[in-house]
Amino acid sequence: MRKLAIFIIPLLILALIAGPTGCSEGEPPAPAPTPTPSPTATPVPTATPVPTSTATPEATATSAPTATEAPPTATQQPVTSLPFRIHGPVKLNGVGVPDGTIVTATVMGDEFETTTPSEYGASTYWLKMTPMHEYPAGTAINFTIDGYTADQLSAWEPGGNIVLNLTASTGA
Repeated sequence: MRKLAIFIIPLLILALIAGPTGCSEGEPPAPAPTPTPSPTATPVPTATPVPTSTATPEATATSAPTATEAPPTATQQPVTSLPFRIHGPVKLNGVGVPDGTIVTATVMGDEFETTTPSEYGASTYWLKMTPMHEYPAGTAINFTIDGYTADQLSAWEPGGNIVLNLTASTGA
């Protein structure tokens, strides 16, 4: 029925237009063009890649990380905003430090600072590091004691609470 309507409607329109004006004798009326249906595209389902999860091993300190950190990669642990607590005794040149000694922890360029003594007593420090932005688990933490680089490093542990004895030397 639709194909018939596609053919008849243009003929009727042509007849209405050509009828009152007429056609010259000898010339047959031009046939109405028959529309050619265009093929319609049928969507073809395609496979969408699904990301696969790969387990990453827990970060462990096997060697001392460098002071310069590489940017996080996709294989590092997920990030979190939980604070990290760290505390312990502090020694400079092998002896306990006086009250007021500054202990600084640096994570991805962010500095966290405290002074001795802490609530744990003389020559001790205590830091609660609440992230300024999210740090991947295992990110290196560097320490200084009154500006001298500590011999120890730690790794960011979301929600962690660890003891770390810090020592440094003035080189004297």
